Amino acid sequence: MGNQAVVQAGHFLTIPLPQAIVEVLATQPLQRSLVVADAALRAEFPGGISRTELTAVASAWPIKTQASRALSVLQLASGLAESPGESRSRALLIQAGFCPPVLQYEFSDDAGFIGRCDFWWPECGVVGEFEGRAKWAGDLVKDELQQWEVVHAAQERHARLAAHPQVKRVVHWVGEDLEDPEVFFAKLERAGVRRDPRRRVRAA
Repeated sequence: MGNQAVVQAGHFLTIPLPQAIVEVLATQPLQRSLVVADAALRAEFPGGISRTELTAVASAWPIKTQASRALSVLQLASGLAESPGESRSRALLIQAGFCPPVLQYEFSDDAGFIGRCDFWWPECGVVGEFEGRAKWAGDLVKDELQQWEVVHAAQERHARLAAHPQVKRVVHWVGEDLEDPEVFFAKLERAGVRRDPRRRVRAA
């Protein structure tokens, strides 16, 4: 935007971070903008950025249609989403009109703490888990023995969740499922998660 303040970061000229974030929220599709908004509210940016600060910048945005769009994304954003994959999943759920899940719900059983689940639909007893690649490969898994331990722990966690009296189904999905949203939606609907056309948000 022409009237934005310009700041210097090292050898580069840029705009202040809150304005840069709001510009993404104001101009990008929800699958991109919600990832950025969630990350901002997780305090992943230096110094942290509050919802109040971003709302103030969005409210003062000179193009009113973009301001409205940015404010709508901020209303949907949550710092509880722990990864871009979780944020993309939420964007698709919102656009398709699914019942909103509880984020990062914690389960315990007689043996103690089971874990914190990405998505929880208490009305139908469904747990949803986005499985990112970092969980199974890369720096988090150094060798075959550690990979086996990760897989074993995930299997045990799944079994304990599935046996929990509140839980009827546990659904897992990966990034590839999000590339074909109807595949993703079908997994949830088979498990009993409902979508309401009246809740749908137009994709942009």
